[in-house]
Amino acid sequence: MSNIFTDPIFPAIKNSKARWATYKSTCDRQPDGPCWGTPEYNTWHNEESRVGGEWEVAFRDMLVTQPTTREGALALIDCFLETEREMIGKDCLALLKRLSGFLRQAA
Repeated sequence: MSNIFTDPIFPAIKNSKARWATYKSTCDRQPDGPCWGTPEYNTWHNEESRVGGEWEVAFRDMLVTQPTTREGALALIDCFLETEREMIGKDCLALLKRLSGFLRQAA
């Protein structure tokens, strides 16, 4: 029987969250004004593309990692919703909220 200390989802979530934080920080540093094509913009864009790709790999790795605990399943849903809430449809969001509620009650 697995416990939260051996659930493989937690390291995957930690990596995805760290990569997401780096990506968000990079996006926040986008140069202001009409600068597309300038050396400053190109440097930023290359960095944004690199860290965005790293986050995408970490996020996909997290999605294919099977949680082995209820806590891990909840953490996976929560982490998914942190980054994807605005991108998914209402039906999918409602489903994830129902699943999360069920898992929280099933102690």
